[in-house]
Amino acid sequence: MSIFKRISAFMVSLLLLLPTVNPASYAADEPELSGDIVSVVNSLPEWIPTDFSEAMEFDAKYGCTHIEGKYVCCVFRMNSEKDNTKNFYSYNPVTYAEDDCCIMSETYFSGISEKPDPSDSTASEEYLAALEKLHISERDAEYADKKLYYTVDVYALEPGTGLDIYWHSGPQNYDPEYSRGTHLSFYSDDDGNITESDIFGWVPDSMTEVYDYISANGMISVKDNYAVYCSVGYSPSLKFSQNGIPQVRDFLSYNISNPQLVPMMGDKVANVILYTASKPGTVTMNFDYSGVSCADESSGRITQSFRFDFDLKPSMINEEECTPLVPCDCNYDGVFGISDVVTLQSWLLGTRDIPKPENADTNKDGVIDVFDLVSMKKLLVKGTGEYTGLAEDPQPMLAIFYDNFAWGRAQDVTFYDENGNMYQMIYNGIRSNNEKNSYDSLVEMREGTEWYNDLLDMMKNENAKKGLMPDEILSKTRNLSKDISKHLNDEFGKNYVSRIDYGEYRIYLIGKDTDGKPVFLNIYCTGDAYGWIDCVEIQNYLKELRYSDLPVEMEFIDMLVKYHSKEY
Repeated sequence: MSIFKRISAFMVSLLLLLPTVNPASYAADEPELSGDIVSVVNSLPEWIPTDFSEAMEFDAKYGCTHIEGKYVCCVFRMNSEKDNTKNFYSYNPVTYAEDDCCIMSETYFSGISEKPDPSDSTASEEYLAALEKLHISERDAEYADKKLYYTVDVYALEPGTGLDIYWHSGPQNYDPEYSRGTHLSFYSDDDGNITESDIFGWVPDSMTEVYDYISANGMISVKDNYAVYCSVGYSPSLKFSQNGIPQVRDFLSYNISNPQLVPMMGDKVANVILYTASKPGTVTMNFDYSGVSCADESSGRITQSFRFDFDLKPSMINEEECTPLVPCDCNYDGVFGISDVVTLQSWLLGTRDIPKPENADTNKDGVIDVFDLVSMKKLLVKGTGEYTGLAEDPQPMLAIFYDNFAWGRAQDVTFYDENGNMYQMIYNGIRSNNEKNSYDSLVEMREGTEWYNDLLDMMKNENAKKGLMPDEILSKTRNLSKDISKHLNDEFGKNYVSRIDYGEYRIYLIGKDTDGKPVFLNIYCTGDAYGWIDCVEIQNYLKELRYSDLPVEMEFIDMLVKYHSKEY
């Protein structure tokens, strides 16, 4: 199944996904079938649409796609006016298979013409017969959408073959990302069983499928990396709020209505929303549903709590299982640390908001003021909870190197000390360094302590760009740095080849060995190859770094997770 369906005339949420149709490429009348097409159509199963009426029935029952036997059928509802407010779409399929597996591609129009002169009995009979087939009355025909049409594409997949279809805004720049296009993917195994492997293989896209989905899973459910909300009602309105660390967002949101030739106000509309999290943690989500609900749908507020794991896969939990607020965590990242002091200080100066003001009242006197800031600084020095307090003489504990030697020798070094302070310096060997935070020679991570002295010098350099490590990973980084000796014999896992190389990123854990000598451990790299250290504890740490603001492209972590879980 696919996402594009019976979408109500007033809903525009999917317009970002697909381009509107180009009317110039379609004729005003339904094209005649050639002899070759007729023979193909006659040999296909009965469930595949062969006219407009059947396409509309398919649309209402299956949505966009249906798989049966060795056939994949894609049916799209469209409108010939480019600026029409309804959600009808053109498509540009790009298929990848050993042979051309598209065996049929047809366009079906409603065939509703202007009402003929009553004196022309033959024309009148044909006109009434066409209306009867479309299940509309002669009176309603005046209001029918005569520009509505369907495209029907049928693919036959042989065992062991696959099919990818992209819908995109231009022939030169298609993109499978859902924000800029849509990617449908089908695969036939060695026994000829076809499955749709993209996200739309399970997302309901017709009223029938929405009812089935709610019956099987409820209005609130989880699937893969998504929390899913589904409802059906009349003129529905949904307000969403949340309370939790992950800060979930809409990944995909759309509405579905039954296909109609004659527009009807107040018909049932289905809401389907997929939510994703920005980082691991627990969250309570409130769904305030208003409008006239159907008999089998509830209205009012529905509250559900979720836990998102390291891979951002959600599970449904009771609200009592959610992680409670951490005292002094006024920036609401789940831990107390330096960033909270900075947040409160900035709020007192009027330069930023506090997400959780109640947590900034450190001395519990009911007022947020400079005394709370003083109390917070004292707690920070002592250490509390997960946070272990400020180090008096902070040493480097994590470094991120970016090297690009394609057109010379260029390097960017970003590292953090034990208090989470960031230092960033750059080196460019092919042109003069105009940036203030530049240094004169490459920092080379190799035997000896010269590299360590280079980092200490950068910490003293007043021109180094400054910043802070997010509190939620500070204590974890410090603990790994403290225990680096037990990981020094950990080996790097299998490297995977990357097709694109824009330079090399490397992440180093830094600490002291049992003799007190500075040591480093390469835990992650990308470039012409990418990989990570073969240690579950550090791999879980790297997964958490994906959701931080560290200056490194971490998308290859997702690929490493999939390779290790044998998803590829």
